[in-house]
Amino acid sequence: MAGRPVQCLGWTDLAELAQVHDLTTGLLQANGEIGYLKWMAVSAAAAVPYLEQALGISAERGRRRDYLLSSANLAEALAVSGRMLSAIDVCERAAETLADIDSPREASLLQTCWAWVLSIRGDLDRAEALIAAALPVARGAEPTALIDLLLVAIDCAHIRDDDETAHAHTAELLGSLQDPEADASVTQYLTRLARALIPAARGDVVARIIGHSPAGMLLYDNNVLTARALLAESHGDHKAALDLYAAATAGWTSYGYPLEQAHALLGMARCRYVMHQPADEPLDEARGILVELGAAPLLTETDRRRRSVPS
Repeated sequence: MAGRPVQCLGWTDLAELAQVHDLTTGLLQANGEIGYLKWMAVSAAAAVPYLEQALGISAERGRRRDYLLSSANLAEALAVSGRMLSAIDVCERAAETLADIDSPREASLLQTCWAWVLSIRGDLDRAEALIAAALPVARGAEPTALIDLLLVAIDCAHIRDDDETAHAHTAELLGSLQDPEADASVTQYLTRLARALIPAARGDVVARIIGHSPAGMLLYDNNVLTARALLAESHGDHKAALDLYAAATAGWTSYGYPLEQAHALLGMARCRYVMHQPADEPLDEARGILVELGAAPLLTETDRRRRSVPS
């Protein structure tokens, strides 16, 4: 293009331009991208205002597919931030539009997020119904969508002590993780992958993904810390695992991901228990977080472990 060189514009600049010129697609894209970058680099809570704006724009302007996608993104960010009931509310309001929209991909993404939040809170019947509805679409979508959904399905199976179903979903999950070129894109799920794959004796896949994880994004860095802690624990190196869990606890606390903070605290407690060190403090702290989240299955596990800790 001839004429004056165009300066490189950031997403904030593009959002302002789209706002000035009333460009719906530009507004949605800019707010979505700013929200994504905030989520990766700062916290999911920092992404919420941008995702709320995208949702509001899509609702006002009748962009129904964008409304579903924005709802899924916002609900997940709220849940990561610990606002579980708000996340469920977003999902329920978006679900009211599903019957009127032929948008299976966006519907599947919403169902996946909704099922994840419900599984955390122990509402397994509804979670599994959503998984069943979303799986056929996810199997034909991009690999990350299927990976996310399979992780929820594995969690539900483990909570029910359904080893056969957990094994089947884990085998399918491993099939979706065969391409090392895609490892960087699944780092966002790394802690959940580690909790699913290490008990299935596939820590090698977790280690491979760690090796391909991009550094510098706070969400990714914290995922790597926790995954390394889980690997060290699985190898019996409880001292290294304890140090890694302590660092992960600090990282998730700073980032603002209460559920992962609780998981890291439980990891600390397990390691302290094996090393004959006091474990009641991290257990009590984890329990307080889980009560706030309404995370019934993990709370039950935590209480069981607390009863086994000598007073």
